[in-house]
Amino acid sequence: MDWGNTWSPGGDRLAFQSNRNGDYDIYSINLAGSGVTPLTTDAADDTAPVWGYVLDSTPGDFLIEEQLGDCLSVTNILWGRDNIAEEWLAYEPGAPDFLQTLPELEPGGGYLINLGDFCTIDDGVNFIPMAPCWNLFGWMG
Repeated sequence: MDWGNTWSPGGDRLAFQSNRNGDYDIYSINLAGSGVTPLTTDAADDTAPVWGYVLDSTPGDFLIEEQLGDCLSVTNILWGRDNIAEEWLAYEPGAPDFLQTLPELEPGGGYLINLGDFCTIDDGVNFIPMAPCWNLFGWMG
């Protein structure tokens, strides 16, 4: 069963949760209904996706730790797309060299971040509240 749909800020992708592979995972799909991409693949149920925050910049303009600020301290797990291996990989914030092992993002890319508590992101103009759930955090293409 597919449910919990939420549109991307640009309106070109939809994130949703599905138990099509047994447990609930988060997927995205493009507007035309093709390009279904699993964003999580772990054994635990992953539900309630939220398009968190999309920066109007390019990845090279900011370091991820600067952008996440205090949200980094409440991040349970972060998924990043490895475009070379063409798969999503999980990264644990407490792991050694966590920030150095994250895949480099292209414009239009992002991270799927599970937050354990409320936090805010300061983009230099606004303070953006983030909810304790799965949040997609990335850059406009």
